[in-house]
Amino acid sequence: GLVLANLAYETAFKRFGHLDRQLVLQLAVDLVFLTGFLNASGGLENPLFTIYLFPVIIARLLLEPRKAMMVTILAAWSFGFLAVGEYLHLLPHYTNFLFPHEAIPDQSPGGVTLQTVHPDGEHASYDLYFVLGRTIPFLIVLLATDYFAAGIIKKLRTSERDLENTARRALLEHQQLESVVDASGIGMMLVGPGIEVQWHSARLDRWFGWEGLENNSECPLFRARGGCAECLVAETLKSGKGREAERTERQHGSGEKFFRHSTAPIRNRQGRVVQVVEVIEETTSRRALEAEAIRAGKLSALGQMAAGIAHEIGNPLSSINTRLSLMERQTGDEYVAESIEVVKSQMERISRIVHGVSNFARSGEMARTRWEVNCLLSELLDV
Repeated sequence: GLVLANLAYETAFKRFGHLDRQLVLQLAVDLVFLTGFLNASGGLENPLFTIYLFPVIIARLLLEPRKAMMVTILAAWSFGFLAVGEYLHLLPHYTNFLFPHEAIPDQSPGGVTLQTVHPDGEHASYDLYFVLGRTIPFLIVLLATDYFAAGIIKKLRTSERDLENTARRALLEHQQLESVVDASGIGMMLVGPGIEVQWHSARLDRWFGWEGLENNSECPLFRARGGCAECLVAETLKSGKGREAERTERQHGSGEKFFRHSTAPIRNRQGRVVQVVEVIEETTSRRALEAEAIRAGKLSALGQMAAGIAHEIGNPLSSINTRLSLMERQTGDEYVAESIEVVKSQMERISRIVHGVSNFARSGEMARTRWEVNCLLSELLDV
């Protein structure tokens, strides 16, 4: 009967899937079978009637309080039905030879044999005091078991809900942390003492293709290179100090990229470094912007220098142009000779400016020379 019942449970669960209803039905059927088994093996005289406690405990573990209470009431009713049914001769009583009985002579021709009957000529299950002495205490124990089991299960479920809420909050905080780290534009990983990646942010997956990397796996950068030229994590684990370095990654299809790596130690209560946090920042765009800024600065400086050169050269060229215009009007030999000297001096001035610019582009010591101030003033007056 139990085998068939369990096959029916399995079939019903696969078809309908109502676990709570099936558990109530299964416990009810099991109580019916248990009552039948006990009735067939001595009834109250069988000490295994304490098995009635197990469906009560199982119901409290697996079912909601209202349905568990239904199972407890059904268990108490089944036990009471067994006790009262045998006492009132509604159920047949089968002798349990483990229960003590007194023998009376057997009048059969076979001689004297042991008869499993009570001294008053009946079984103990027909004795009111015996029935009450077994039934009332056990019902009290049954209800007390249900009460205490309900309290314990309630506390366990409360603790379980607290743990679930704590785990849910921790997961939410973990997701928020990952979102913040990812939104910050940096990659981050937590590395153990064996250079194993215990956690890494999603950005590293996109940068280095670590989608299939499992926690506590060896660092892919370390594995791919057979050991970095300078492993910052290993240095931090050894020295206990943070390190920084710039590295270049050649990636297929995207060319050369630049990354800035920095590490920080995590210590235990004894001060020993047990983990290392490594922060990775892509500096490719920043490098490009820095190069563009330097180029723009050079162009700006070149523009200012060109303006200065044009101004400096413009003065002697203006002087030369003015002298040539005057030479067209005054054709005297003396004035022409004087003008030629002025033009030559201005050409020398232009040469000095160009030479000075050329020397400015070179690195070297400053040259010192002597000049006559009167000569400079005379040249200025000529201009």
